[in-house]
Amino acid sequence: MDFILTMHELSKRYRHFQALDKLTMHIPKGSIYGLIGRNGAGKTTLIRTIAGLQRPDEGFYCLNGVKHTDPRIAAVRRKTGAIVETPAIYLDMSASENLQAQNLLLGKPKNDQVERRLKRLGLDQTGTKKARNFSLGMRQRLGIASALASDPEFLILDEPFNGLDPQGTADLRQLIVSLNQQGMTILISSHLLDELSRLATHYGFIDHGTLIQELSAEELQKQCRGGWRLTVTNPQLCIQVAQRLHYACEQAENDVLIDGGGNISELLLKLAEAGCPVQALHQQDESLESYYLDLIGGDKHA
Repeated sequence: MDFILTMHELSKRYRHFQALDKLTMHIPKGSIYGLIGRNGAGKTTLIRTIAGLQRPDEGFYCLNGVKHTDPRIAAVRRKTGAIVETPAIYLDMSASENLQAQNLLLGKPKNDQVERRLKRLGLDQTGTKKARNFSLGMRQRLGIASALASDPEFLILDEPFNGLDPQGTADLRQLIVSLNQQGMTILISSHLLDELSRLATHYGFIDHGTLIQELSAEELQKQCRGGWRLTVTNPQLCIQVAQRLHYACEQAENDVLIDGGGNISELLLKLAEAGCPVQALHQQDESLESYYLDLIGGDKHA
């Protein structure tokens, strides 16, 4: 598998705080990689390091096969677009002027692709309105439009859905999918796990500066526990019958949770024979959020 980014035992320390601790990560080319972690887990430090805004204390990373200490890394970074923490925009300029300024910084013609990028991000009707008067969501979209100025192969988005209304969120989701289908690799750090679950092809879970797990969306789906919630008249009897059939189960208030998906018709039949009819039956799948909380230890890390 080809990787656009690899990190090997990367460490970064701020005085008495270990922001990154021997972190190792692999982002496949052509993927949408969801970076998941609580506040203070090291996500922003990681992104700032990838973007070249700070250097690691130990370890190394390679961007498109080029090591971060290699003089060629500057040229490789020119094909990387990023929004780190907050969009880097000029508040006293209009959306069009912001993109024109970005083109000039990149040595491109002033008006190159400006109108196309404004339309693509839904900013083509903003006219001469200054960015300082934009909503948070509009500023976010303008930042993404600026990040696309270099026609990047690798796009890094730090909390891109912040401030977006439902329509804006859906539009951005569609844009991310479209960019990825055109061959762009995208790294997304977001607290909105439901949005990530709709987009990501790969996931990395970070905690205390270390990547504790890395897997594809297909692997995650296999590991997420499916099951059934049964409402019964006698939970204890239900558990006894289920255990005799080798189901893993537990009581949750007046319900019984049965691990595993698939057909449970045999269990329902045996419960009826035992005088424990099922009053309600619901199939449930583990969400990305619950999987993450189980992985890091739940409330201990909240």
